[in-house]
Amino acid sequence: MNFAQLKAFQAVANNGSITGAAQLLHVSQPSVSKHLKNLEEDYGVKLFERNAGAAELTDAGSSLLRHADAILVHLDEARKELKSPKSLKISPGAMPHQRLCFLRCWSILRTSTATVPSYCEPARPEK
Repeated sequence: MNFAQLKAFQAVANNGSITGAAQLLHVSQPSVSKHLKNLEEDYGVKLFERNAGAAELTDAGSSLLRHADAILVHLDEARKELKSPKSLKISPGAMPHQRLCFLRCWSILRTSTATVPSYCEPARPEK
C-alpha cells in the first residue's frame, strides 16, 4: 500500500465516485481506478460496490477507511511538525523507538510515492 493508493481510496470513499475523486485529486479517472484495483488485489478483498457511477464501501472498505483516515491524519501532523522545527520534540536523548518513528515519518514525507508503515502492509514481497 502506498500513499497515492491510500489518498485515492480515501477520496473515493468520501466522494462516493471514482470520477469525482479523480477531479478532487487532479488525476485521471483510470489512475484512481488502478489504485483501487491494486489495493483490492493486494489484500484480496473488494473495497467498493460499483453501481451506475457510484462507489459504495463494502464492510472491508469501511474497515480500511478507518485506518486510512488515521494514517493520513498522522502523516499530516508529522508534516506540520517537520515544517515547524520549533515544535519538534525529538532530542538527542530520545528513546530509540521515538527516533526511529521520526525517521520513518521523515522518509515517508520526503518521497512522492510514500509507503505506509510496514505494519499496515500485507506480508508479501513487492513487485
